[in-house]
Amino acid sequence: MNDKEIWKEIEGYPFYKVSNLGRVKSIDRIVEDCNGIKFHKKGILLKQHVNYRGYLLVSIYKQSKKKTIPVHRLVALAFTPNIENKPQVNHIDGNKLNNRVENLEWCTNQENVDHAWENGLCENIRVASANKERYKNRGKLSKAHRTKKVIDTSNGEIYGCMKEVSIKFNIPYSTLQKKLSGYGNNNTKFKFL
Repeated sequence: MNDKEIWKEIEGYPFYKVSNLGRVKSIDRIVEDCNGIKFHKKGILLKQHVNYRGYLLVSIYKQSKKKTIPVHRLVALAFTPNIENKPQVNHIDGNKLNNRVENLEWCTNQENVDHAWENGLCENIRVASANKERYKNRGKLSKAHRTKKVIDTSNGEIYGCMKEVSIKFNIPYSTLQKKLSGYGNNNTKFKFL
């Protein structure tokens, strides 16, 4: 593991740099205010925040327009060659907060999903779909999927999430979500716990 921090300019954003350790900063520059007065603006390390899916994001500006970008994508774009032009960035260790360059790799959507399953990052769904070929209808669990448990009122069985019920009973997820959330008549045997 390399602890030496290396900074590279973010392509298309000349006043920002990203490091191989997953940090983002603005650089010192001369700016002009609305009255035409120029002044020196000191660069700073930018604050990162976690989105609802667990990824670190950072907001950068270009011509007064804000853009919020996943940090892992900035690191990969700057430091990891994408020879095969793959569209997604995978966290090798499964930790979405570890944006060090050695933990990131370019991948296809299928490779990303396969990696999540092989490393147990979708455990609740794995149990529900264990008998289905290649985990049909599988998907990553967002925080919303993980937070609400569902009970089968006919037998008292408790499921870890709506996605688990959706896969096991072959009910479209969006239909189940609407019924359990009170949008329309809930004619299923399931309720939120």
